[in-house]
Amino acid sequence: MRSITFKKALLTIAILLLVVFTVQNAGKEKELNAVEGFLRDSLAPVYQLLNFTGQKVKDWVSYPTALLEASRQNEQLREKVSRLEANVRQEEEIRQENKRLKRLLNWQQNEGQLYDSVAASIIARHPDNWFGTVVVNKGREDGLKPNMTVVAPTGLVGRIINASAKTSEVLLITDPRSGVGALIQKTRAPGILEGIASGSIYLRMNHIPANIMVTEGQTVVTSGQGSLYSKGIAIGAVVNVDKVTSGLFKVATIKPFVDFNRLEEVLVIK
Repeated sequence: MRSITFKKALLTIAILLLVVFTVQNAGKEKELNAVEGFLRDSLAPVYQLLNFTGQKVKDWVSYPTALLEASRQNEQLREKVSRLEANVRQEEEIRQENKRLKRLLNWQQNEGQLYDSVAASIIARHPDNWFGTVVVNKGREDGLKPNMTVVAPTGLVGRIINASAKTSEVLLITDPRSGVGALIQKTRAPGILEGIASGSIYLRMNHIPANIMVTEGQTVVTSGQGSLYSKGIAIGAVVNVDKVTSGLFKVATIKPFVDFNRLEEVLVIK
């Protein structure tokens, strides 16, 4: 017990000497005498211990503050990254929309220059009949009415079946209820196009004269005869021809040029 007390006393004296010596000699430009040099050298370990301990205490006290600041900065960075990603997505969407609208404009200025047409965007589809009907954002106020032809830059889309003041419903050519008078462009073989079934992107061309050669890859266009559609609008290409065993007619399967899965904008021919 006495030994511990003695050591504490020595430590206290050493600290006091260190304080006195430091205060007296702080900032003085002079040579240290032998006693002063001995004291500073002897107390060097105490200097180091106090400096090390003070730094640890400082680090311990400042750690929570630094942690909170790092967390705040991290959250700010995440928010900034999210905003940048949203801007990139929005810019890409605008770029894609401009690209589609440019194709519509090119069609109006070339193939569609003989028609008075109105551009419209698809705003709704029936989830149970995706390839049956769509709703567009133009209606009677824009001069639209039933039986007007609807096209895309790549080909025929369908026709308007009803119109409100601001919207119109379009019956797609892929709907089984749709009937389109058509021609095989090369051979001029006539036929009637209709949707195969709900959910299918293909068309069936019926009543093709059996004696006319029809081959895969041939283009099909509107005939303009006995139908609601103008003559010569591209529809699709032959992908299959059923073999005829008897009768006067044969049937072909047609793949539309329009990608109805990705269709977003259309032109209505008035």
